Amino acid sequence: MFPENALIVVELTFGLEDFGGLPMQPFVMAFTTENLPAQQGTYLVDNRGETPWDKALSTARFTETAPGLVQGFMLFAGDGDNGGDLGIPTLPQSDAGTCANDFQTNDATPDDFDPTTDFVLDTGASTNQCPNGTDGSFGVLWEFNTFRIQSGVTVRVIGVNPAILLVQGDVLIEAGGRLLGRGDGQGGSPQGVGGGNKNATTNSGTAGGVGVAGGGSGGASPANSASSRRVGGHGIQGYYHQTPQGALAADVGDAGATGGGHGNTSAKWNSQFNPNNRNTPSGGGGGHAADGTAGTANGTGTNPTTLDLPTDGVAGLKYGDDSGKLLTPEAGSGGGAGGELRPFTGNIGRGPGGAGGAGGGFLDLTSGGDIVIQGTIDVAGSRGGSNPGGNFAPNYAWNPGTGGGGGGAGGGLRLLTPNDIVLGASSILTAAGGAGGASGASQGTNPPANNGGPGGVGRICLEDSNSVISGIATAAVTPAEGSPGFYRGVFNANRFQGGGLTPVAISNTFAVGPLNPMFVDPVQIYPATTDFAVGTTIVASNGIGKTAMLVEARGFQMLPDGTVDTAGVIAAPTPWHTVGHFTDSGVDTRPNWVLGQPPLADIGGALPTGNTGVFGLTNLDTYEFVQLRITIYLANGIGPVDPGHFLDDWTIRFESDQ
Repeated sequence: MFPENALIVVELTFGLEDFGGLPMQPFVMAFTTENLPAQQGTYLVDNRGETPWDKALSTARFTETAPGLVQGFMLFAGDGDNGGDLGIPTLPQSDAGTCANDFQTNDATPDDFDPTTDFVLDTGASTNQCPNGTDGSFGVLWEFNTFRIQSGVTVRVIGVNPAILLVQGDVLIEAGGRLLGRGDGQGGSPQGVGGGNKNATTNSGTAGGVGVAGGGSGGASPANSASSRRVGGHGIQGYYHQTPQGALAADVGDAGATGGGHGNTSAKWNSQFNPNNRNTPSGGGGGHAADGTAGTANGTGTNPTTLDLPTDGVAGLKYGDDSGKLLTPEAGSGGGAGGELRPFTGNIGRGPGGAGGAGGGFLDLTSGGDIVIQGTIDVAGSRGGSNPGGNFAPNYAWNPGTGGGGGGAGGGLRLLTPNDIVLGASSILTAAGGAGGASGASQGTNPPANNGGPGGVGRICLEDSNSVISGIATAAVTPAEGSPGFYRGVFNANRFQGGGLTPVAISNTFAVGPLNPMFVDPVQIYPATTDFAVGTTIVASNGIGKTAMLVEARGFQMLPDGTVDTAGVIAAPTPWHTVGHFTDSGVDTRPNWVLGQPPLADIGGALPTGNTGVFGLTNLDTYEFVQLRITIYLANGIGPVDPGHFLDDWTIRFESDQ
């Protein structure tokens, strides 16, 4: 359509020829277009029609289980868009006061995770303080479309927070591929194994292992001090979110803390004798699904040695969800350290014991497709510090040895899908506890060992469509089925908070028809005038009167060639404007239509990103191209296959004068 009162000039040149090849004589003609009265028009947004939905940007269903509809469903496996940097999570990032700032925003590109070389996933350097929208914990989330680790590729998880990987499609870890959540000192992660004990004149302490992905750190053995007796550091409890709204345990890092292995106290020589068993007591192992083990106690406090009690490192206690379902993340605790060895005089023979190993971290792979693990997933605890070997330097004749550090407890591994989990003979799933560190050598004759205690085993939770895990009989799984810490069951959607992530449908841009349209707000009067064909479902409803669906639109100008002006050459695109929202009326096929913004309490406390709060479809006036966004709000506890609220079609009304 041309504008009204437009002068149209047509120039015909020699370029036109008749069938005989003779050129036409040039001439010019002109006319003026008619001045028509203002016209009313409509554009039908039909899901089976010509308005295309951008499925790459959308997370609502379109055809698979809802033919001809835009329908909400529980997004338990993310939106497939992790943002520009696949190495860091999308959300949630701590933001004091509002928790509104995510790690990174989506970049409108679905992300298939498939590195060809070793790769690091970083959960962040500071403890997250904002609960996520998936399981209500403080774990951080990655969102991938598919997830693959090729043979020979190692993917390491570092940082201090539990890691949850949400994958819309299939997960595949090939034989020879590895996903590691243990602090082993590699791949950019901190020291994981406890520092070795020192059996010579040494004036520096040994550092404990530093956990990753929520794993607790091991205790450190102190630097030498001539003025006081020193106790080995206690292991720190691994991540354990006690309730969906609760904080971490208040006693983390204290003597007697849940799960953390405890360090021993120091031994001091009072006179120059040479007993062969005066070794510093060693550290206890961390606990998780099972208790750690106490360190060995050699040297009992009898003369010529004074020994502070207790004489051995105390084992970390069992903690966490006894059912093993891992409804929220649980990671392993660190092991305790051996105390400082106290000589009879000066610095001769003194040295710190072995430090504690780090607890294993927490890893989750939640998939909307199949999970096939033919390679390795390792969240085991690290070993305690051990005797570095070698002779005393200088070589004094009566130097005692030092105790080993306690091993860290195993972490937590969660594999969840409503489809199938497949393992095989090459599969390794381990949440084993770390071994205790070996004691240092004594100058005495055949001194007894004084090793650190091993860490307790962690937890493995496997859930799929029918609780049958293919190939598990030939796989190496620690803890094994039937042992403390192992759980196998049917996929449980109730663990996901708030119905999972919120499904959204976004259209491509489309031209409504005329130039400079003037839009009219939709009308929904049953049964007389219904611009929308919509419905709500009982299973998805948050309650009568609560927001079920938010309808938004934004406008783009048309370029002279008739294409959409996405770059803002003529005018910048409008922000998203709320057109209105539907609330549950109690009748599935007749939800209430409200021309206005929804209560923020109904939609998570804030309007969707990009919506400035300015209401009305008329804010798109004179913009020829339109884009739509439909956000669907689902009830807490909706299952992954339960039907949500739906939109079938929408009649957009406008006026034009041309």
